[in-house]
Amino acid sequence: MREIEVKAKLVNEAAVEASLAAMGAKLSTPIQQADRVYLQNGTAFEEITVNTPVLRIRTQTPGEILLTYKHIRGEELDKQEHEVTVDDAAEMEKILNLSGFYQAVAFTKVRRKCEISGYEICLDEVDGLGSYIEIEKLIPDGSPEDKEAGGQDVQRELFNFLGKLGISEQDRVLSGYDVLIYNEKT
Repeated sequence: MREIEVKAKLVNEAAVEASLAAMGAKLSTPIQQADRVYLQNGTAFEEITVNTPVLRIRTQTPGEILLTYKHIRGEELDKQEHEVTVDDAAEMEKILNLSGFYQAVAFTKVRRKCEISGYEICLDEVDGLGSYIEIEKLIPDGSPEDKEAGGQDVQRELFNFLGKLGISEQDRVLSGYDVLIYNEKT
């Protein structure tokens, strides 16, 4: 699955929520997500480029554990993504470590999400970073849209939708939370 997203610092959460409600969107109840991000031994965040594998173990309420594989396809927020549910986060971490991966960063967030106009929108409160909005479009592998869609074109489409919610270009963020947290700590 191809995941293309746009992210922005959330300045006026109440106004965004009101705009979403006016469009008929209903935000989910908050869920807590604890993410641990893994890179191959010897790889640093600064060295992540197209096709560099990034793995994540996400533990979220109510007791779900997900293993996610991602790699950048072109732009940082245009990624190939595969995800599967696992039963044991500690055992999965051992497997990753034995496979040559190390935990590069960890963070938690509280997420509320909704779907509207074919997009998933997330309002996130990220520990240590603050409030963000994320909008993503999922494109099936090998679909006509996957072959035709340019990452920047889809990101422009997504940002135009965020503009309808009052999000401005100056609030746009070009990195994922893992990179933002890593940069905050270094």
